[in-house]
Amino acid sequence: MPALPVAAAAAAAGLLFAAGIMAIVVGLTGTEDPAVPRRHDWRLLARRSAAATGVAAAAGVAWLATGWLVAGAAVVATVWLVPQTLRQAAGQRHERAMLDATRAWLQQLDTTVGAGVGLESALRESARQSRPDSPITAPLRRCVEQLDWMETEAALEQLAADLDNHVGDAATVVLASALSHSTKGLRPALRALVAWADDQLDHLRQVEVEARGLRMTRRAVLAIWTVLALYLAVTSPDLMAAYATVDGQVVLLGLVGLASAALWLLVVWSTVKGPERFFQHGRSDR
Repeated sequence: MPALPVAAAAAAAGLLFAAGIMAIVVGLTGTEDPAVPRRHDWRLLARRSAAATGVAAAAGVAWLATGWLVAGAAVVATVWLVPQTLRQAAGQRHERAMLDATRAWLQQLDTTVGAGVGLESALRESARQSRPDSPITAPLRRCVEQLDWMETEAALEQLAADLDNHVGDAATVVLASALSHSTKGLRPALRALVAWADDQLDHLRQVEVEARGLRMTRRAVLAIWTVLALYLAVTSPDLMAAYATVDGQVVLLGLVGLASAALWLLVVWSTVKGPERFFQHGRSDR
């Protein structure tokens, strides 16, 4: 068979292989709860399709440049695992920042109400005085604006959705009850919520430390494997030549698959799923 058709067939097979892998990954990690009705986001679909096409092209180029199918598989595995790690770390930082800001807001409400200010006025004042760089400033200001034309419970439930933590859920229940009925017992409830937020922040810090250790383990393992592979490729070409055969490529594909599965398990083990929320907001996981 001429060399050109072989190269074209190899390129097509590589692209189909990488596209298939990315389609599976997107299908597993990019979906939302099927019970929640939603419209198709064509721009998001286009971005994902473009990303999958780019990864497939990179995998095909890696395969053609090296002649090794496993090189294309390594590209796919790297593009899959690295963003997973980055999203996980960013999500943990965001969760802690939101909870810390919620705690400070509840502490401010307790102080303001203790000074004799009415609860609704205290809510509006807390939104006005919230720092511009606080992650809850926009949700607070939106909530006090909605209180002018929306039912109290609906406005506060939307605030709970924006705060996106259990302490925020409990706080909105307490505030809705106080605004609709009586503020008796409000300050002890706010102080209890602040104490709960402190406990949750301590827990999140411990989780972050453990997750950071697992991320460092993943990076160290990946670096060791990469350096070892490059060292063998440069210093022992005769040894690596055995893996250029079909059987050798199958063996390497199996090894890359096992290595990717092991690294993915480290990602799963460093993810801590929280208990169910008070309100079901229909939001996708981060």
